[in-house]
Amino acid sequence: MPKEKKTRRQWIAKIRRDVGPYFKITSKTRVCSKHFKEEDYHSPDCAGRRLLKEGAIPTVFNWAAASKPRREIIRHIERCVEHGNLTKAVL
Repeated sequence: MPKEKKTRRQWIAKIRRDVGPYFKITSKTRVCSKHFKEEDYHSPDCAGRRLLKEGAIPTVFNWAAASKPRREIIRHIERCVEHGNLTKAVL
């Protein structure tokens, strides 16, 4: 995670996490390299490591594919108070 506050806030927003009891940022906190574009990296060093450029923000996410469509809620029986009979209702 970046040390610069503005960039760190952007990273946290992009990865959709809120710091709290279930997520703490430590010196060991990382974001997978798959969430960065190729242009976010410097050329590999002599050891083959690809370091992020200053100000790189994780932007590669597949949120749409991960979420499922919400199911339709249907109330099958609703008592009609005015007429005293049962009717089918869809909300």
